[in-house]
Amino acid sequence: MQSEHGDLYKVNLDLSGTDVLGVSVQYFDTIAPSSKLSLLESGYLFAAGDCSNHSMFRFTSLGNDSDVGVSNSTQVFDETKIVSDHLALVKFCPRGEHVNLELCDQMQNLACITDMLVEDLVGQGSNQIYLTTGKANNGALRQLTHGLTVIEMATSPMPLKPVKVMTLRGLATSEYDQYMIVSFVDSSLILSINDGKISSVSDTGF
Repeated sequence: MQSEHGDLYKVNLDLSGTDVLGVSVQYFDTIAPSSKLSLLESGYLFAAGDCSNHSMFRFTSLGNDSDVGVSNSTQVFDETKIVSDHLALVKFCPRGEHVNLELCDQMQNLACITDMLVEDLVGQGSNQIYLTTGKANNGALRQLTHGLTVIEMATSPMPLKPVKVMTLRGLATSEYDQYMIVSFVDSSLILSINDGKISSVSDTGF
């Protein structure tokens, strides 16, 4: 379970059939407050951020060897009664670092958007969207620009400015493109793509 502050609690139920005979509550870790928690059988926890990025955590421990206090109740469970015994409270100090969880991956989340500005502040010739998102220590200033993210795999200096660039498959059964044709005003350059490396070739038949 998770509180509104992001603190995670490990809850164990002592069951006898469908009857709950006892409840054990223990502090586990602290992450950003989430709107949904999903436990995966493969040992991962997906936390859909409420006002922060969505996160995927891997369990490094179940917290069984933790020295954090545990609250136990062995009385017959009665949802109509409120526990008034202060000794049953879980007392802990939230940790700044994860002990039982390891952050594996994150997905960007723009919620919640508290303010927005559409303006060309960097002089690119097209407007960008500036957003203030999240809240408290999960707040952020984000910039959205029109276009696609490009991952640079390799660079190759060109003697002139290309007029057109295209890629071709060497065989119809090939999964990936094998050749890159770079056309200039009065000539064309044939490049071979092999194992992530690009080299100039002249015996391709083009």
